[in-house]
Amino acid sequence: INFKPLVGTQAVTCGTNYPSKGAVPTPITPRDFSFYAYDIKLLAANGETSALTLDQNEWQNQNVAMLDFENFTGGCMDGTPATNLKVTGMVANGTYRGISFRVGIPNAMNHKDLTTAPAPLNASSLFWDWNFGHIFLAVVTHADIPASGTDPAGTNDHYFHVGSTGCTGDATMGQAVTCTNVNSPLVEVTGFDPLTKPVIADFAAPLT
Repeated sequence: INFKPLVGTQAVTCGTNYPSKGAVPTPITPRDFSFYAYDIKLLAANGETSALTLDQNEWQNQNVAMLDFENFTGGCMDGTPATNLKVTGMVANGTYRGISFRVGIPNAMNHKDLTTAPAPLNASSLFWDWNFGHIFLAVVTHADIPASGTDPAGTNDHYFHVGSTGCTGDATMGQAVTCTNVNSPLVEVTGFDPLTKPVIADFAAPLT
């Protein structure tokens, strides 16, 4: 299953400047764009679902996959040069008209020591050191802001990070962690065959 990263209708390219993005139109360049997905299912025309059994590799562990669209060039300063734009696995034979998945990592796999976690759960760019919490989604922009009126020109790096909040229990001390806000939304996209057409991941959508 292929994923296609876009900024609106344009391809995501590290180092490219995209004008007029965000609620207050601002020229931006991507700094990071990556996320975890789990519980991936294909949706049949009759409403039935079929779970995708993931291949086990450097981008996929158990039922969790990491999509990584930045290549650490140009303005992309987080992550690594390696990228991953697909999810691979086995699914029951059938005709499919959509896909669903949750953004993030199951809670039982989330608050673990990064140094002992298997790939791709050991990505330091998708991790908060406090309480061993993973970042589920990273949409990070760099903006060169022109002078306006009495305000001087400047720069700004905006971090849109999604992860669990309201968590209790100290994972660094081996305690179980529970979170009041899991923040692992369900994404469902229909009206296309996910085995032949890509899933669009729009970098600009969280900025509006």
